[in-house]
Amino acid sequence: HLPSRKTLTVYDHKEGFPEHYTRTQELVHPMGAVFPSGLEDRRVEGQPVQAWVYQLQNEWIGAEPQWPSRVYLDLVIDAAETWHLPLDYIEFLRRTPVR
Repeated sequence: HLPSRKTLTVYDHKEGFPEHYTRTQELVHPMGAVFPSGLEDRRVEGQPVQAWVYQLQNEWIGAEPQWPSRVYLDLVIDAAETWHLPLDYIEFLRRTPVR
């Protein structure tokens, strides 16, 4: 389910919306993804869900990767563990550099 207006406001603040990121509501199909760093392509069965998607605005995209803060990445890892995402994906998150 989608977050409440209050929760969405908290997400917006954390994600830098609307200053640095756009936010759109999209139908997300959990049909698998290719993860970088050699993690295998995996297919996940499930029904499509509505989700808020944040994307960095073009004027903020630089030549160097924009790594997350330690606090932000820890939130993502906690959510991945809470929702029982694949362990190799959680390990990929744990190896992600931070700023």
